[in-house]
Parts: sequence; C-alpha cells; structure tokens
Amino acid sequence: MSSSPPNQPIADPRTHAVATTAIARRFIFMPKYNAGDTADMPRTVKSPRHLRVKASEYGEQQLEALGYPARMEFELTDGSVVVLPHEWLWSDDVLEAYTAAKSSIEIARAVLGDEEHQRFIAGGGRSSQIALAIGEMKQRKTEPKVDEADPKAK
Repeated sequence: MSSSPPNQPIADPRTHAVATTAIARRFIFMPKYNAGDTADMPRTVKSPRHLRVKASEYGEQQLEALGYPARMEFELTDGSVVVLPHEWLWSDDVLEAYTAAKSSIEIARAVLGDEEHQRFIAGGGRSSQIALAIGEMKQRKTEPKVDEADPKAK
C-alpha cells in the first residue's frame, strides 16, 4: 500500500504520464475544421492561414499599435478643432487629390476639403502647417506596442 495521502499524486512516472496526457486532451485546442473546410466555417472562426477583419473598422487601432498617430487635432482661435487623419485613413478621393496637388495650399484643400480649409485659415492656421503635419505623422512617435508576457515577441 502507498503511504501518500489520497489527494496527493503518486510519484510514479507512468501515472504522471497518463495524467499529463489526460490534461492535454482536455485543454489543448483541437481544431474542428481542416484547412480545406474554410468554406463551411462560421464567420466567427478564424482560419489558421489568414485573419479576417472588418474593413470599416480597420485603421486607427492598427496605426497606434504600430506607433503612428491616427490623427492630429488643430485647435483654432475660436476654440473649435480641425482634425487631420493619418494618410493611411484617407479615402481614395482624398488620396487622388493629394497626389495631384502641387502646392501646400492645394495639399491642405485636398486633405481637409474646401470648407474645413477655409475654417482652418480663418481660425489662424496656415496651409503649410497641414503639409508639415502630414509629414510628421508618417514618422513613428513610439515603438510598436509589444505584449510583455509574450515570449515570442522578444
């Protein structure tokens, strides 16, 4: 007979191996789908080969996680704010107008729109500040966020 208490595991390598296997079967994730069965997967299941994101929500958090500011806010003399989003968040129309612009005035109008640009100028801003801010937002302000608990990230 064993002299160990009933709640203590017996120091037998075979028992330990069986217990470890039982625990592994219970807690290790076993995928329900094979790699070729992705068409049958519900939308909430992530495929092991790619990541699905919502296009309308993708942007600001990813920029900030990479260390880039998502937007810059300019406070005007009347206390109102003009928001300049990061270049990666612009619509296709804004990108085309920005690419075609040749002067800082044209750049500011393309990015802000005519009404916001007029309000920006009337509130004490200059078009060259918009061009400068676009260049400044392209530079990383911080290092990308890394989870300290994740040993693979180091």
